[in-house]
Amino acid sequence: MTWFLSKIMGALGGGLFDRLFQSIDHAGLQETERQRLRARVIEAQVEADAATRMRAMQNKWFWRAWSLFALPLGLWWALVLIDTALDLPIVVHDLPDSVRPWADTIFYGLFGAGAGLRTAETIASAITRRR
Repeated sequence: MTWFLSKIMGALGGGLFDRLFQSIDHAGLQETERQRLRARVIEAQVEADAATRMRAMQNKWFWRAWSLFALPLGLWWALVLIDTALDLPIVVHDLPDSVRPWADTIFYGLFGAGAGLRTAETIASAITRRR
């Protein structure tokens, strides 16, 4: 029965359907190739950014400049924690609105990067143990 239907479809314009399906397949392959090329470009950019960041972090001046911002913020944070834990009679003021954006960036950079790294290590060790 299928053989009979395929012969009838072939006689009535099967070549038309073949060309239509080939055109659709070709368009899909082109889109896939565009996405693959875009992914490669993004990957190369991310790798270049990471390499630049790694080179900068190997320089002692990077850490000195970073310390100028992170150490005072760390001292303030320690004061907040000590005051909260020990219920001291001192008043620790909140950070000014002009300082809050860079303080948040430093906190997220420190704790977010550390937590992200630890999570990735945990997942990687779980995967390697499973193999």
